[in-house]
Amino acid sequence: MIPGIVSILTKLKAFIDNFNRTDNPSSLAGASSPTNKWTTFRGVWGISSNRANTATAPNSYPMAGIKTGAKTARIKIDNGVSTTCGYGISFWITDSNNWYGLYADRTYEQTGPFFFSCCPSGYYNANCGGVCTQNGFGAPWPGDPGHFCATCGCGGCASQFGGPVGCGCQGTGPGCINLPGWTLCSSNYLGNGQDECCLCGSAASFVTCSAYADNYYHFARLMTMSSGTASIINSRLFATTSSPSNNISQLQVETNTTSNNSVRTSASLDGGAATTAVVAITSPTQTGTHGIMIAPRSSGTNAPTQSTSVDNFDYTPL
Repeated sequence: MIPGIVSILTKLKAFIDNFNRTDNPSSLAGASSPTNKWTTFRGVWGISSNRANTATAPNSYPMAGIKTGAKTARIKIDNGVSTTCGYGISFWITDSNNWYGLYADRTYEQTGPFFFSCCPSGYYNANCGGVCTQNGFGAPWPGDPGHFCATCGCGGCASQFGGPVGCGCQGTGPGCINLPGWTLCSSNYLGNGQDECCLCGSAASFVTCSAYADNYYHFARLMTMSSGTASIINSRLFATTSSPSNNISQLQVETNTTSNNSVRTSASLDGGAATTAVVAITSPTQTGTHGIMIAPRSSGTNAPTQSTSVDNFDYTPL
């Protein structure tokens, strides 16, 4: 056959399977599938709520694939809006016990303590050179019960009889007294959910406070299943966030890099721009069968929810 025709026919095998079909706990096939050639290599795979889903234990590495006929391909999977980890791509599948995979994972670490200056309990920082002023809604100025104080930033104390220089904004808290012509102080200026009217003249120096930081590390882990034993080839840190609501939402593998002994991996955090890395694989056994997989996610404090499903599978021969 003419080489150009062979190439065209290969490219026609590109497809996207979004698994939007009738629920079936034990089969990935269906009328809406662009290909009914899914093969379950490990565990049991089916359709649940328009996702490819498995009830097989993650530590069994459930895996399914399609014989595409293309060793060099771009395979992309999507986890949708789910914030789970452990879902992934299987590629270069020889059989159930020999294949490669790329899956999303997340770990947690708390760092610190970090030390900083802060006000003692019951005081707030008015940004006035290290002076902390006490909260006392509607309270009189010490020694002069006819003076009430409002705060609007640094030096923002005002009183019925003139007050310090630089004042002239109104407080709207309980018991505040304001002179005509003063402007309204911003609501919730101190961030405590109330309009501010605070006691002047009671000051305290800053004290040392401490805090800890939450760090969530997002990995794309490249693995191999060799003779039935799973091992990690590479763990690529793609992002660090401070919230458990962030997770890798999309993974991609390209098997046609400049070197036959490497793959190009990509990951997207929360649907954002993808980050790419080329990872070496020692003497890989390449085949034209690729698919989906589930791996056990990392355990420990603030561990992510274990994934059991994949939202869609996107295959393009290269």
